[in-house]
Amino acid sequence: MKRSIIIILTLFLIFDASAQNKKFDKILKDIDIVEYVRNVPIGSYNEFWNSVVANNKRMAEFRKAAEKNTTAFQAARKDMGEAQMYVQMAIKSQHTYDLKGITDTLIAHVGANTIWPQLTLDIVADDSPNAYCYPEGQVFITGALLDATKYDFCQLLGVFTHECAHVLLLHHFTSAWAIQKKLITNQAVAASVSAINAMANAYAQANGAADNSSWDSVNRTTVQLANAAYDDAMHRFRYKYARGEEYEADVIAYRFLEWCGYGGESYINALETIAKDDDMYYGKDEDHPKTSDRVALLRYMASTYPMFQ
Repeated sequence: MKRSIIIILTLFLIFDASAQNKKFDKILKDIDIVEYVRNVPIGSYNEFWNSVVANNKRMAEFRKAAEKNTTAFQAARKDMGEAQMYVQMAIKSQHTYDLKGITDTLIAHVGANTIWPQLTLDIVADDSPNAYCYPEGQVFITGALLDATKYDFCQLLGVFTHECAHVLLLHHFTSAWAIQKKLITNQAVAASVSAINAMANAYAQANGAADNSSWDSVNRTTVQLANAAYDDAMHRFRYKYARGEEYEADVIAYRFLEWCGYGGESYINALETIAKDDDMYYGKDEDHPKTSDRVALLRYMASTYPMFQ
């Protein structure tokens, strides 16, 4: 009996691992940059980052939306304009440390400023080990993260690269665009369901199964459907990075360290340091991957698709 249970559990674990690997393969097919940067000469930062941006699928779709000036793109651009006011207020309220020796070194070694000249990096006073960025290229690493990583150069380089990827791939803008596309889709679905609801009531009235007072219920339902569609999109997407964008920045950070010759394990160590604060910030219903999933993806990528054989 025990042997049968062990066999069943073993088969289950094998099946579960296989399913996870297939999921990871699908993700990496869309976001891995290894084929574009493997042969870029080490130290050619401009070529590295231009390759990352030029071959990004989400950026290509976003450019098409921008060229067509779609409704979702227009709404996202408006949202981003409004957000900039709050960004400037937030930046002014932050207390930063004068640690240019650290920040200048990281900027020089990531080289993302070669294609985004306005990129900046500051160390901000904060008790949580974390890092974040704003759309125009202001990146912040907390003093607590410096302490938690014991000022480890490779870990901090990986974290800064992750934030640079968010900036250069316009993840703030594409996230806002995704929100607006979702809102439009949800509102269209809500309108369709509302129409079906109204037609069903009309049919019932025609057949004597409902009176005119039932239209009050129809109107309430229509409003509820529209509000639900809007609330669902705002709750799930907001202005936080979604699953794909976070995975993408992770992969780029790991690959960058590999490309530099440092190895990507340092980034995983930093990711695990940030994990507690990051996982607490995102709720259970957010479209944001758990740190354990992010680490598992990177480890699978490293073992299955190494940059250098």
